[in-house]
Amino acid sequence: MRRDYFICVFLLLIAVALSFVCLLPVCYAYDGVIAREVGIIEKIASILFAVVTIIAFPILTAVKKKFWAMLGNAAFGLLAFIPGIFLPGMAAKLAAPDVAITTTVKAFFFKAIYSMTYAPFVGLGSIVGDKAGQFLPKLILPLSLLIYGVVKLFRFYKEAYINERLAPVPTNESPTIRTRKPDILGTVISAPVNNKTAPEPGDETKTNIRVPDPAPQPKPQPRPQQPKPQPQPQVRAPQPKPQPQQVKAPEPQPQIPPKQPQKPTEGVRAPNINISFDAIPLGAPDEKPPISAPENKDVIQLEAPKNKDVIILDAPKDKPIELGPPK
Repeated sequence: MRRDYFICVFLLLIAVALSFVCLLPVCYAYDGVIAREVGIIEKIASILFAVVTIIAFPILTAVKKKFWAMLGNAAFGLLAFIPGIFLPGMAAKLAAPDVAITTTVKAFFFKAIYSMTYAPFVGLGSIVGDKAGQFLPKLILPLSLLIYGVVKLFRFYKEAYINERLAPVPTNESPTIRTRKPDILGTVISAPVNNKTAPEPGDETKTNIRVPDPAPQPKPQPRPQQPKPQPQPQVRAPQPKPQPQQVKAPEPQPQIPPKQPQKPTEGVRAPNINISFDAIPLGAPDEKPPISAPENKDVIQLEAPKNKDVIILDAPKDKPIELGPPK
């Protein structure tokens, strides 16, 4: 994406330069200067093109850090040096009677590049002079690189100066480490110290040498009592008042008579009932004549039974049986 800036700027400057070539005849050619009248519109356009390509665009790309855009402007300025590098070596070949076609094409190509590059400065050259006008295109390449390098160098030293001013100053003193002494609780009892040391055997010079007293220890300072946080009153939300409950009177229930205890029933014996039946005399059956077959074979005639063969039972009486009280 950044390389596209290079191509866009380079092709844009070539397109603007070709618009000046349309104003024929070309004033600045490689073989010499052709005099012609320059209009005021061409002069204004030439001044704007020179200011943009030589001063404004290099400064803008340096401040905005557009490196590839600066290279596109510098590449257009490089075109002003290319014809002067190759055309002097081709002058001898072009003067010969038998000139090669490739040499002629190359010479025509480099002369066209020269005319295109110097054409935008014809209007400014008519004001400051032809020699100055032919020198201005050669300023595009060095000024583009120089301005970008100077601005970048200035930005580097500025950031270094700011970082140095903001950096902490180093000191040779070793940093002191503060250690917190433990708090002593209760009373401190120190053992008595003997100032006299026992002399070493064979050494009489160390007799009666007092040992320096140890440095008095600082008394522990009482710790500042921090104010106890006062308890904040707790505000409770108002509780809803209990509403009196309505108690309904119990409805009267229908009274059910108590059940009477049933007396245990004992076995009831039925009274002895004497049922007398007439005795049926049993005897030998009477001889009967043979039964003759009925005339109609389909009907069988049966004789009615005699009274002796039928047992007549009395019909049961509907009167209930009276039972006496249990014994």
